[in-house]
Amino acid sequence: MQSSLFIWGVPPFLLLLVLAVFPELDLWVSASLHDPTVGFFWATMPICRVLYASVEWLVPIWIGLCVFALGVAAARKRSVFTLKWRAWLFLILSLAIGPGLIVNTIFKDHWGRPRPDMIREFGGEASFDPFWKPSSACDQNCSFPSGHASMAFYTMSPGFVLPRHRRRIFLAGCGYGLSVSVVRMAQGGHFLSDVVASFCVVFTVSYLLYRLLFRTEAP
Repeated sequence: MQSSLFIWGVPPFLLLLVLAVFPELDLWVSASLHDPTVGFFWATMPICRVLYASVEWLVPIWIGLCVFALGVAAARKRSVFTLKWRAWLFLILSLAIGPGLIVNTIFKDHWGRPRPDMIREFGGEASFDPFWKPSSACDQNCSFPSGHASMAFYTMSPGFVLPRHRRRIFLAGCGYGLSVSVVRMAQGGHFLSDVVASFCVVFTVSYLLYRLLFRTEAP
C-alpha cells in the first residue's frame, strides 16, 4: 500500500525535475496565457475569480471542522465521520506543516522569486529567475511556491486516511488542484514550477506524516 501511495507523487516530481533543467518552459507556459496588449487576459473571468476565492472560503471552514472533530474524537474516544482522532490529527498537521509552514511561511516570504506579472517579459521590471534560484526581486508573498495551489492540492490528503475511497479522493483533489493552478497561472500570479512544487510539498508532507502516525498499522 505504501508503494501505491508513492506512485501518485512520481509524475509531479519528474515534471519539477524537467522544469529545473529547462526553466524556459516556465516562460513558455506563462506566455501562452499572456497577451502583450491586455496582459493576462484570463485574470478577470468569473470562473477564475470563483476558483481563486473558493480556496479562501475552504481554509477557515476546513480548519474549524478538523479542530472540532479532533476534540470530539479525542475526548469521547470515538470516530467522527468514520475517522478516529489520529486521522484528524494527521489532517491538521499536514495542513499546518505543508501549505501553512513550508509553502506560505518559509518559502513564499523568503525565497524572493518574482511573479510572472512582475518580470520584464510580461510588462514588469524584474528579471526572470528559475524556481531553484533564491532572489531578492520580491520582498514578501512571492511566487514560489503557490499558496492557493498548495491548499487546493491538500484536498487530496483525506485520501490517505480513507483507503476505501482513496482513488476517488486523490483524483478529485488533483482535479481541484489543477484547476486552481491553471487559474493562478492565468492570472499571472504563478509559474508552472510554482504550482508543481506546491503539489510536491503537500504530497511529501502528507506521505511522511501518514507513515509516521500510522506506521504500526498493517498496509
